[in-house]
Amino acid sequence: MKITRDVIRDLIPLYQAGEASSDTKRLVEEFLKQDPEFGREVSEGTRMPFDALPVELPAEHEIKTLERTKKMIRLRSWLMALAMFFTMLPFSFVIRLSGSEDTEKIRWSMWSDAPVVAGFSLVAAIGFWIAFYVMHRRLRVTSL
Repeated sequence: MKITRDVIRDLIPLYQAGEASSDTKRLVEEFLKQDPEFGREVSEGTRMPFDALPVELPAEHEIKTLERTKKMIRLRSWLMALAMFFTMLPFSFVIRLSGSEDTEKIRWSMWSDAPVVAGFSLVAAIGFWIAFYVMHRRLRVTSL
């Protein structure tokens, strides 16, 4: 079997990372000596971006990342609950019974009794929805 540039390209990351076996190192070095043009490409790093080799992270990093993600999910859940609460609050109603049993009246208590509070509630709801959306996007981007 003839060794081609493609085979050597596949072996170069292991060779450069120092993780190749002694036989593989010898094979790559011999090929690079036989093909000096390809050897220059490899040494200069042209056409072969191997700067992004895997980096070893501490073992605690995964645990810390998991805990941070759990906290962000909990916060997102609370933000959604508050956003839903403040969204629905101005639309709450009360059935008020008048003096007699025949006259029941549904009254939109928040809009008619306290329109300013209803307005602040909607503003708070918009704020919580925006915060929820931002947190949702952060979780999606982080997980990719």
